[in-house]
Amino acid sequence: MTYECFRCGYETSRKDAFRRHLIGTEKKPRIKHCKIKYLNVDPHEILEKYDTFLDEYKEAKEAGPSNTTEVWKCDKCNMQTPYKGNYQRHIKNKVCLSESQLLLEEIKELKENHLQLLQLIATNPATTTGGSIDLIASTVEGDVNQTNQLNNVVNNINNNGTMPNEFGKLDVGHITVEEWYEFTGQAFTGFHKFMERVYKGNPKNFNVFLRNRSRNDADVYRPPHWETLSLDDVCFDIVQSCADEFSDFIENEAGNLPYQDYHNMDKALTDIQKTNKGNRRAREQAKRIFKNTRYNKEVNENYRKVTGSSIPDHTI
Repeated sequence: MTYECFRCGYETSRKDAFRRHLIGTEKKPRIKHCKIKYLNVDPHEILEKYDTFLDEYKEAKEAGPSNTTEVWKCDKCNMQTPYKGNYQRHIKNKVCLSESQLLLEEIKELKENHLQLLQLIATNPATTTGGSIDLIASTVEGDVNQTNQLNNVVNNINNNGTMPNEFGKLDVGHITVEEWYEFTGQAFTGFHKFMERVYKGNPKNFNVFLRNRSRNDADVYRPPHWETLSLDDVCFDIVQSCADEFSDFIENEAGNLPYQDYHNMDKALTDIQKTNKGNRRAREQAKRIFKNTRYNKEVNENYRKVTGSSIPDHTI
């Protein structure tokens, strides 16, 4: 049997996934309901009176999507979509270049032009006499000055660090769509790689710090202070947050994922969130991430760049 959402057209053969799409779970109620594309029906009513709306939904679907469907447009390119999730991933996954990336691209182009001008002077001495050489020299000098200015801007961006998010808030904007799909196809292993990618690839998530790997505690950032908590409690919260984030992804992409990949990852996430064995495996992986010496050096160095001092010893 295939379950279809009367609001947006989402389809799945799994009743539990359909229920999660509509109202979420007890621990994480659905806050961002699907966009109304066909029928303005309460999600709870869909679960209670599925057959009641079936004929009305078929008629609405045959008539096509509603003209009131909101369209999300990217300011930096021609991308547009009726789905907010797709728009957010497009922006977060850096499909469009950020300001710093644009600067780096411009610097690269200027340096290439600079080298071409120098080669022109070296290989064509006959054309560099009189006023021509002055023109070329001034052009080279202008490129060099502009390059230096742009380099200074980018260095400031890179050297100032990034203030970490409050502990418990994840930023997954650095993870590409290709990586999401790769992690999904690897079930438990993919989830462990996902956690590592979340915390090792984005300074905004540098909000966990271990002063001593032999102790079972960790400092977490809760602005404006660092707070010392049990490492076991920290890892438990992180596993749950990462599992919720991944559940949202496979739910939003259910129609695009291979069925077997979706099924395996859904089962893995259920085990991680609801069974002792699955949760313990994930917590042990989280501990390995945070006990990595290089990770803790990067966390401390990023905080020092932002505040001018290392992470304080006097945590609360």
